Amino acid sequence: MSIDSDVKHGAPVFKGTRLEVETVTDEVYAYMELRGQSEDYAIASALESFPTTPGGASAIREVLAYREAHEHQPQP
Repeated sequence: MSIDSDVKHGAPVFKGTRLEVETVTDEVYAYMELRGQSEDYAIASALESFPTTPGGASAIREVLAYREAHEHQPQP
């Protein structure tokens, strides 16, 4: 993952690309929630939409874990 204010207005992107991390993870969540797919199948489906995702499924899993850990923290 990479963050650069000159690339996509500073949104996190997959390193070396302009592909926003949120775009891919939102796609995975949509497959899981709307279509009832398992995480593995949802990741495979997202990779069909974004086949050039650097690191493939393992990179997506890392980003999902990071996002999950940081979005569910209690607010002070």
